[in-house]
Amino acid sequence: MRAAITAAFLLLVTVPAVAVTPADPSGVKSAGTAEQALTLIRSWVSGRYDNAAQTERDLADPGVPDAEKHRLMHQLFVPVTVAVPAITGYLVFQQSSVDGSDDPEAIFRVGLLQFFVDDAGQLRQRELNFKEPGPFKNAYLDPQRLRQLTLDQFHADSGCDFLLTLESPAKQVAGPMRAGACRFFSKGLNKELTADDAVTIQADEYWFLGRFVDETGRVMWGNASAEPVKLVRRRGTGKPE
Repeated sequence: MRAAITAAFLLLVTVPAVAVTPADPSGVKSAGTAEQALTLIRSWVSGRYDNAAQTERDLADPGVPDAEKHRLMHQLFVPVTVAVPAITGYLVFQQSSVDGSDDPEAIFRVGLLQFFVDDAGQLRQRELNFKEPGPFKNAYLDPQRLRQLTLDQFHADSGCDFLLTLESPAKQVAGPMRAGACRFFSKGLNKELTADDAVTIQADEYWFLGRFVDETGRVMWGNASAEPVKLVRRRGTGKPE
């Protein structure tokens, strides 16, 4: 998922450098409409997700190179049910933890997904990550705490927006970041890295590439395979059927 998930880890972790083909940079596709796509996102993105099946498959297969093994991830998505006057669009509270729990010690990232249609009619997904996440861990349990949020409480970069389009009508919404637009300087590697990322959103799944490459296109953080991280909603979580 993404630039915000990886920023903290880039100071500490690298993977074997592997050249990859970047995500489709075109961004805008003709199928579907922005409003139709946003309607689906409202009904789909909710619940507790993980990629346990994908991780277990990779670990069991000795033929998968280490750089292409997907690590286990846990993600919580909860639609924001209160008005947040200072932030436009459709908002989803999100937090990541090492074990899928609400234990504050296990939570390492907290923020919002902001979905909105820009002046050109393009549906965008922007990640807003709290500068001070501690006070907002598990804030979904008390959404009134979110009413007074303002944009200056978040890290955000419009260059890291995902440009989303309805594909395979009523089956998925997907789109990449603009090629080369989302950049991050890694002090640990002492070089500038570029996000190579795209998302695919389905009724019960949320996929993302979530990797950074150097100026030659080599993967310096994240998974080097062509297969995205495939988060699947856990049974019994999310919106009622």
